[in-house]
Amino acid sequence: MKYVRLMKYIGATTLVLLAATAIAKPTDVSAYELDYPTQEEIRQKYSEMEFSVLKNVEYTKDYSTKKPYDMGDISLDDRIQALNSVNFCRYLAGLPADVTLNDFYNVTTQAASLVNASNDVLTHYPSQPSEMSDELYKLGSNGAKSSNIASGFSNITSSVIDGYVADTDASNINRVGHRRWVLNPAMKQTGFGFVKNYTAMYAFDRTRSESFTGDYVTWPPKNMPNEIYTQSSYGYAFSVSLNSSYEYPSLENITVDLSSKLLNKSWHLDKTSTDMKTNYLTVNNDGYGMNRCIIFNVGQFPENDTVSVKINGLKKDGISTSISYDVNFFDLFDKDSQYNELGFKEDNYTVYVGDTISVVPYNNPLKTLNFSWSLGGSYNSFDYYLSSGRLFITAKNLGTMRVYATYNGVTYTTDITAVCKHDYKLTSDVAASCTKEGSKSYTCSICGETKNEIVPKIAHSYSKDWTIDVEPTTTSEGSKSHHCTVCGDKTDITVIPKISQPLVNTSTISATNITLGSSIKLTASATGGTAPYKFKYYCKPEGDSKWTALTGTTTNATLTKKPARAIAYQFAVKIADAKGKTSTKYFKVRVNPALSNVSTISATNIKLGSSVKLIAKATGGTAPYKYKYYCRPQGDSKWTALTGTTTNATFTKKPVRAIKYEFAVKIADANRKTATKYFKITVTK
Repeated sequence: MKYVRLMKYIGATTLVLLAATAIAKPTDVSAYELDYPTQEEIRQKYSEMEFSVLKNVEYTKDYSTKKPYDMGDISLDDRIQALNSVNFCRYLAGLPADVTLNDFYNVTTQAASLVNASNDVLTHYPSQPSEMSDELYKLGSNGAKSSNIASGFSNITSSVIDGYVADTDASNINRVGHRRWVLNPAMKQTGFGFVKNYTAMYAFDRTRSESFTGDYVTWPPKNMPNEIYTQSSYGYAFSVSLNSSYEYPSLENITVDLSSKLLNKSWHLDKTSTDMKTNYLTVNNDGYGMNRCIIFNVGQFPENDTVSVKINGLKKDGISTSISYDVNFFDLFDKDSQYNELGFKEDNYTVYVGDTISVVPYNNPLKTLNFSWSLGGSYNSFDYYLSSGRLFITAKNLGTMRVYATYNGVTYTTDITAVCKHDYKLTSDVAASCTKEGSKSYTCSICGETKNEIVPKIAHSYSKDWTIDVEPTTTSEGSKSHHCTVCGDKTDITVIPKISQPLVNTSTISATNITLGSSIKLTASATGGTAPYKFKYYCKPEGDSKWTALTGTTTNATLTKKPARAIAYQFAVKIADAKGKTSTKYFKVRVNPALSNVSTISATNIKLGSSVKLIAKATGGTAPYKYKYYCRPQGDSKWTALTGTTTNATFTKKPVRAIKYEFAVKIADANRKTATKYFKITVTK
């Protein structure tokens, strides 16, 4: 069963509050009259703004009606179709069909739909769902108070056509308020939300700048498509909303006369007409869009009928008057149109457990056909109900149900398969090692299905330090390797030469290529000979013919030296053992000039649309070089990297604004010394 609820506009205080946050006040005022379209113009208009009451809603982001709450979102196509249905109905009524979507209205109606869906209660005054944030609840609560809301519809378009605009049921026929909000002449913007099967349409917008000067708005209008004329056990209420030049209508004075061309029947309605389904007349002067509304109903009229209406007992500008008009029902689609083909679109439909879909055995996007329905298979796994010719199905458990739909003696079938929207929880976690694969097991918290994953072996964690596996001797080689810290596996197995008896100088130097200002470290070491050892350090700059002693004989096994010039040097470590045997080791060191950034830029004044070229160049330091380019527009406090670290020595940039910019080129040499050069440019129009 479908449920629709409506929030009445209760005065300026509520509207002004909304206006302060979401509604722009009109700035210029012009006037417009009603412009009723012809039947052919209506057909053309529908071809331009197609919409369907049959389409299942597509979510671009999943919603959650429990903690953590998430209102999700629906596709732009769903909102555009809903907007098209609103504008199409306004077009039929002769009103401007140019209502647009408002981003804030979309958000607040989506939040309203979430709050009602979370409570599973349709109300304009929802309670706060358990553990929902105050911010999200306030957004949804405000949306519910300012919107048409509904539940039980397959999509928003259906709620507009079959719910808000039809508005003919025991709860709404006495005011048709949803309809009057949709057809409110002052509306210029709206928004839509949909969660599960709860939906909302923003109703309180009054931002249209033009003033409505037409006499009245009728529904059904002068030319009414049979496809929009929804069948109902209550028939289909007619309504006439009067402009402010009319006095408020009174049920004591109003009478309505109707006649049907095809039924060859007439009706007279007055204050005694109280049967909502077959003989009903009332007035409602509350603020649902336009106030001053006359509502009447005598039941359903046949397709392609012409209904004549005359309303007596009105006063306009203080003068007694009446209103007369005809409603011409017609087919929007030709009988042989593709829209009138019968049969389900799919042989099998899939629905997640907990979700709802609707299926129809025909293509007409607007019209409802009465099929005879039956079910087979695992139908106990589903909840279902019929509404407006569509079967709404909610999956409770896994299973497949066969659906049979019969029309004019022909039966059409399709299958509905309920599948689980799995929520896998980790139930077993065996860690992998470098010698053995691991595994993970998951179980769905909804259906109990399990799945397993193999976790590949992890890489060995080899120590950076060498481990001596076999000590060398003077008669045999040894070996060393890097060991895995987890399992002991070996890699980089390396032979250690036999220990030789003669003194061997194994001293080292920290670097052989440095930048001026850096230091080198000489580390004295020896093998063989007879300990203890003593050391002496020497230096010979390029161009000198003699060595200079840097120390006397010492037991210090290290010496740090900072060369004073950017030239080539030779260093030497002389080692003497306890028996006076000596061994000298020599090192050559190149000292490079300090890194200097000599980058250039192609121009410092350019026109907007032109580019500048940064050319990175360095002298000194230690090649190779790497570069990084930066930019800072005028007014920015931080630099923006234009590239990562790169070997590209040029970079071209086209500024996007006519302002001043700063550019920078940062150069790093092989020893990680850096130098940055800055440029200022002016970009003019």
